Amino acid sequence: MGRSWDLDKVAKFADALGPLNALLAGAAALAAFAALDAQKSENAALAKRAEADQQSTSRRDFENTFFRLVDLLRRTVEGTIITRPGSSKRYEGGEAFQAILKELGPSLKSDAEDKKRWLKIYNHYQAQLGHYFRLLYQVVKFVHNSDVNNKMDYIRALRATLSNAEIVLFGLNGWHGGYPKTKRFINDYALLHNITRGEGLSRRLNVAYNLSAFGGRDLALERGAVTRTE
Repeated sequence: MGRSWDLDKVAKFADALGPLNALLAGAAALAAFAALDAQKSENAALAKRAEADQQSTSRRDFENTFFRLVDLLRRTVEGTIITRPGSSKRYEGGEAFQAILKELGPSLKSDAEDKKRWLKIYNHYQAQLGHYFRLLYQVVKFVHNSDVNNKMDYIRALRATLSNAEIVLFGLNGWHGGYPKTKRFINDYALLHNITRGEGLSRRLNVAYNLSAFGGRDLALERGAVTRTE
């Protein structure tokens, strides 16, 4: 004999379960949303770690190239050898740059005459100076075109390797050689910052470049300050 169902009771029981079913469905939906949100957070964290790893790799590659270029620049200086006209004496390394600067002498107080004399010196030592100037320019350009945020930190590291003679000659080449891009880098990255006051004034580089090229130093005022305190 089959069971007899009281449809009225069944309906009432189903009605009673309605709110519970709604609560269970809501809880399931919330659980699903929580799982989705957790997955999004995990994906975002993974993407952030991947980006950080990529940045770390890019910085490492940049620094490896940068310091190789700086090392090449120093080896270029060390390998520089010159003999001055009328003399058999050889000057090597940093002394070669000092000898060229000494041969050039101080400014004649005339842009035209200074340029004429500079071009004469440069043409005579072009084999030594040309390669050095191009390499130094490329190191600065490499930093300038990079994606690193602290570019000036690397420029400061580069500047610290340059002798006073190198700084002066590079500044004169940017000015009298007629290289606007070189002049722009010198101004933008304070490449004359470490120049001695005497050299900067005697070569009139303070006339050719903005204060920014000297890191904000006003060489003329520095001289005045020394004079007043002496």
